Formats: sequence, structure tokens, C-alpha cells
Amino acid sequence: MLLNENFVFRLNEPRFATLPNIMKAKKKPFLKMSPEELGVDIAPSVETLEVSEPPKRSGGRKVETVDEVNLRILFMFFLGYGTINKLT
Repeated sequence: MLLNENFVFRLNEPRFATLPNIMKAKKKPFLKMSPEELGVDIAPSVETLEVSEPPKRSGGRKVETVDEVNLRILFMFFLGYGTINKLT
């Protein structure tokens, strides 16, 4: 069995900024450029045809026991539904 040497152990751990690095970043100059200086066209390229609200969601159903939840999940599995709400 081969081991992958490129595995990242701390993949889902955020990297927090340290105080010295924050202080260094405050001293760096901030360069402001206009879109024209960058050669970017900012004219809208998409036309909005219609805006409407999404349909109202139906109310959920309360379940009394764990067995009822398990039964609903089993139905979802066999019927191919993605969510429990489609069974109500």
C-alpha cells in the first residue's frame, strides 16, 4: 500500500492572523485603481428580465417517535426523494 505524501493534516483548520502580522499589514500602502486603469469594462452584461419571490414553503410535519423518523428516512431512500419535506 502506497502512502500519499501530499496529504494535508490541517485542511479544515482556519489560519488566524497574528497581531504582529496585522500591524505589519497596516503599514503597507493601499493602491487604489479605477476600472479604466485596469482596462476592465464594467458595463452590465446581463439583462434582468423578471424578479419574483420564491414560492411559499409548506409547513413541516411533527413526528412523535424516533421510529416514525426512521420510517420516513427509509421511505425517502426507497422512493428517491432528496428531502423529508417532499413526503409531506
